[in-house]
Amino acid sequence: MPLHGSRLVVHPEYEPTFRAQGVTTPADAAAKWAPGDGSRSRVAEVRIPHAGSTTHLFIKTYHYPGLWRLRTLFIPARVRREYENLLGLHRLGLRVPLPVAYGETRRFGLLTDSFLATEAIENAVDLRELAVAPAKAPFPMPGPKERRELIASFARALRRCHDAGWFLHTAFFKNLLLSRGASGYELWVIDVPFAHIWRNRLLPDFARVRDFACLLKGAVKLLSRAERMRFCRAYGRTDRTFLQSVDSYRRRHYP
Repeated sequence: MPLHGSRLVVHPEYEPTFRAQGVTTPADAAAKWAPGDGSRSRVAEVRIPHAGSTTHLFIKTYHYPGLWRLRTLFIPARVRREYENLLGLHRLGLRVPLPVAYGETRRFGLLTDSFLATEAIENAVDLRELAVAPAKAPFPMPGPKERRELIASFARALRRCHDAGWFLHTAFFKNLLLSRGASGYELWVIDVPFAHIWRNRLLPDFARVRDFACLLKGAVKLLSRAERMRFCRAYGRTDRTFLQSVDSYRRRHYP
């Protein structure tokens, strides 16, 4: 973490692309791909030449004006945490976007600007929107067999992450994307800057309940009770005490 100056970290697969685009600093990336108006944060979409084709990226930029910078003193940048979290969750078998790059600029330890670039998930819809307006999906809805497979595979992947001390913390349906490609339906997780924060590793039982409660908030609108129990069985937690704790947390925080 630089105490003064800039740092740019690029995924090895994308280093030639960044050099070809003339992007060598965080300021280059922001100016070229996500020019802003000085507001605190924004998301931009770009398409850049990469490896003989065109790649679709999401660029998230964060600007910390005035006193907001005091909250960043000697604290790892949000973009760095998310970049590293995406790599860690991928290693554990969770489907996440490929982290392409992150950059940060600090003045005397205070973060002023930062950005994160990730590959976009094509042909996808988030589960919150799917629960409200399934007709907006860019593909036919998965049938019963595909739904069962998606539920079970996601539950098993989440269990691996939890057992390894990784908790999504923001496992809301707006951060879960359903896509359909050549290999079939896939469920992705996005927006994970808090997936490995210390307090969740310190209190894993509480963090597990929180993740389940976040998921339950959306699941009650999209999944049947039988499907929700299928998820719990695939995850390996069906004991009454745990499920009551999840529902209590959900009712208290996400009514």
